[in-house]
Amino acid sequence: MKEEEVSDKQWVEALKQGRQDAFVHFYAQHHTPLYAFALTDLKIPSLAEDAVQEVFIKLWVHRRKLDTQYSIKAFLFTCLKNQVLNMIRAHKNRIVRHLAYQQQTPSFSNETEKTVAWAEYQQWILRGISRLSDRRKQVMQLSLFKGLTPEEIAGELDLAPDTVKTHLKRSNKFLKTFIKENLQL
Repeated sequence: MKEEEVSDKQWVEALKQGRQDAFVHFYAQHHTPLYAFALTDLKIPSLAEDAVQEVFIKLWVHRRKLDTQYSIKAFLFTCLKNQVLNMIRAHKNRIVRHLAYQQQTPSFSNETEKTVAWAEYQQWILRGISRLSDRRKQVMQLSLFKGLTPEEIAGELDLAPDTVKTHLKRSNKFLKTFIKENLQL
């Protein structure tokens, strides 16, 4: 199929049939605007990319349920909006730390210096996490690196959700203090 000769409805129909070229078509067409939209709210490039990837996973998983009468663009942006809200809830502390760090970091004229400073900051986060108890370390890793909600963490570690929330709260407090003391923020 030549792209210019095919309507969105035909592409959706092809996607519903499991054709990978249709998926690639929608990915190529919508990835960049979706990423820009996600980055506006999430502020962290890796989280924005994760959100977009989740949306495309949902598109593929639920492709058979798509209705050719509705806009695929509207579907993708609605999914992304919901994904972003979920990620903000799940990663609010990480986003707040990132924004606070950005505000307190002097502006760099060199992109390399920025990258090095961010890498150093991330290393201090990892060092702080390594000083947590084994259980808190597990909880923080699942929250920060896998993006799991407290309820999902509770299920995975066989803990009560309130226990997970307490671990997260105390771990975040410890990390904030640890990083401030070590980076002189």
